Amino acid sequence: MLDDDDVWYPQKTEIQVKAMHEGNYSYASSDANKPRNGRCHGSKYISHDLEKGAFFLANGGRFKKLIWKKLNIPPDAKLPSHITEEVLSAHNIFVNSATIFSKDIFYATSGFNPSGSEDYDLWLEFAKISPGLFITDPLVVYEISGIVV
Repeated sequence: MLDDDDVWYPQKTEIQVKAMHEGNYSYASSDANKPRNGRCHGSKYISHDLEKGAFFLANGGRFKKLIWKKLNIPPDAKLPSHITEEVLSAHNIFVNSATIFSKDIFYATSGFNPSGSEDYDLWLEFAKISPGLFITDPLVVYEISGIVV
């Protein structure tokens, strides 16, 4: 799924499908680059330049600290790649536009709940069925514009 104000990097799907196949996962997500100054608005997307610090990781900083605290993990550890219900319950590590899943796991759930937090609710349902995969490399640009189209 791709939100209208986000951008997939060219190899996103290939990397995720290969990793899912190799690890026997039914769903996967990745970290995301979040623009510091709003760089992702439809046709006005400004090419990323990581060297100039234009982006930061969606699951870095305070969110990473939150996960470590809730799960009692040492602060110097990497983000987990094998995502269990416990990890996902501590924090929604999955970025909507970075997440892909098989139709089988989707049909094994009740689908999207439109009452709010629909993506997170679905990921939690997935985690009750089986663990998911989190790829720590950012594969999308995730814009939080505050505008819903």
